[in-house]
Amino acid sequence: MAEQFNVNNPGADLNDIDNSPLVEAIKKMREDFSDETRDEVLNKVIFDTTFFVPAIFDSSTELTSQDDRLRFSERPKAQFVLIENPEGEKYFPAFLTHDDVIAFREEQKMPCEAFLMTFADLAEIVEQQSMLKGFVVDPHGFNLPFPTEFVQGIKKTLIEQMDKLESEEKEKNKPDITMSTNQS
Repeated sequence: MAEQFNVNNPGADLNDIDNSPLVEAIKKMREDFSDETRDEVLNKVIFDTTFFVPAIFDSSTELTSQDDRLRFSERPKAQFVLIENPEGEKYFPAFLTHDDVIAFREEQKMPCEAFLMTFADLAEIVEQQSMLKGFVVDPHGFNLPFPTEFVQGIKKTLIEQMDKLESEEKEKNKPDITMSTNQS
C-alpha cells in the first residue's frame, strides 16, 4: 500500500496523475524540432506536469490512519535518490508515471517511493544543491535533461515576465487624476 502513498496529498491515488500531454509534446518535438515544439514542451514541463521523484523515507517515520486518510505520525524525513551520467555528474530523476518509479525501484533494488514535485519544486532543489547538475525528465525513456543553468534561465525569464505583468497591471489600474485650476 505504501507505493500508492502521495506525500504531498495523502489519500490521493498516484495513478490518477496524467502526464500524457507532456509525453505527446515530447514525441512531437522529437519528430519535428522547432521553436514552437520546444516551447510547447517547456510550457508543459513548467506549468502542467507533476513529476514522480524517487525518495527513500526514514524507517522511523510511521504512517497512521486518521479519518480514512494516511498521515505521517511526525514530519517525514526523505532522502531523494539521484542518478549519475557516464561523466559522474549527478541529476535528479523526474519520472512521468508512478509505474516508472516502481520499475526504477526494482531495477535499483532500493526501497524508494514516489514523491510528487512540480517544476518549481525541482528548480528550487537544483539551485540550492551545487552538487546537482540539474534534473532529467523520464531518464529511462525520453531522457530529457534540464541542466541547472538552463533551469536558472527559465526561472529568471519567468520572474521577469511576472514582474512585467505586475507592472502593466499596476499601470492599467492606476487612477487617472486630472486637476484643473480655476483662477480668476
